[in-house]
Amino acid sequence: MSRALALLLGFCAQVGAAQEPIFVTPPVTMYQFGGVAGVDVERAGRTTAVSTEAAIGLLPPWTVSVHAVGIDDPGAAFELARVHVGTRVRLVKVDRPREWLLLSAYGAVALPAGDVAREVAESHGVPDVLFGLSAARMARGGDSFGDVAVARVPTPAGSRTVGTLGLAWGWRPRPGGYGELEGQLFGEARMQYAERGVAVLGLAPGFLVHSKNTVFKLGVLFPVWEREVEADPVVRAAVKVLF
Repeated sequence: MSRALALLLGFCAQVGAAQEPIFVTPPVTMYQFGGVAGVDVERAGRTTAVSTEAAIGLLPPWTVSVHAVGIDDPGAAFELARVHVGTRVRLVKVDRPREWLLLSAYGAVALPAGDVAREVAESHGVPDVLFGLSAARMARGGDSFGDVAVARVPTPAGSRTVGTLGLAWGWRPRPGGYGELEGQLFGEARMQYAERGVAVLGLAPGFLVHSKNTVFKLGVLFPVWEREVEADPVVRAAVKVLF
């Protein structure tokens, strides 16, 4: 199963607000000419994937981004695995008293990065093409998210198609004003299904803290059901700076 798929889903999310889950992709796009830069670190078993990202909003509903994933595996040097370009388009935004309803479509495609990077990506299941839809209800007290994505994941045995379904719910113990220090607790579920019957269902508690333009989040995804694969818990931490 793709260990770095969650990193790519997170990259496609590129947010313009602090409301975002840990493993599930949110539908937020940035304001025009707004930007974000960040680093994600994801560890599964003894393998660590490090993701860097940069994005900019070209129009209020349209964001473009560049993203790179590197893999640190025991017994091998840290290697670049993929460089992606991505885009996200907000399809629907409904403003209601004390809540937003949002729907977005997103996608990413890998750029050529050499034979070594290709071999690393295939060995660790880093997707080269991904498309998805994400939706959210955002309110002052908390948010709920849903996401569905399909990715092509090259492996040494050939490419496989991986589908991901994610659900998340977030709660703010103490809602703050704009720019104030604020925390949010998350409970999430993610189901991945790949060709040839490989499937993993995981549940994740996590939390997010933001202050002004800085966002920090941390979560642990525990496999609770597996088919044809032995999945490890996934620890994910990320820092993003918005400008």
